[in-house]
Amino acid sequence: MADFSLLTRETVMQELRAFAPLLALVPVERIFGMTQVEDCPYPFTRYGVPIITAYNASCIAGSATEITLHAFHEGDSEDAVTDICAQFVACLDSRHIPVAVPEAIGEVNICFRWTGGQTMMDPLESRVWHGFRIFEAEAI
Repeated sequence: MADFSLLTRETVMQELRAFAPLLALVPVERIFGMTQVEDCPYPFTRYGVPIITAYNASCIAGSATEITLHAFHEGDSEDAVTDICAQFVACLDSRHIPVAVPEAIGEVNICFRWTGGQTMMDPLESRVWHGFRIFEAEAI
């Protein structure tokens, strides 16, 4: 078995930080991994806490990771944060990304599938919207 959750996160971050339609909405320096800068101005995004499970099939081993990508935006409606979340989906849904692995494995293919999400007003701050989109990623 192999845990490719870190490789999956690194791949997601690399893809998001290179995706021009997302960069038109969020500056690259505000696309965060699992941490973020305190008092960061809006908009910004964050990679949520992953849920990792083993992936085993005949002659194949890897990991499946449930990924949640979060977006935050300040404004009068949810439209801007929903636009950011739509770019998460456009960037990753149905993608099959081959990633070279330095250990003697060779290459890992990470396959993404969008499974859902939600957009809501942040309960702690008025005029701040929080959206998230959930993906399944299989790395084998």
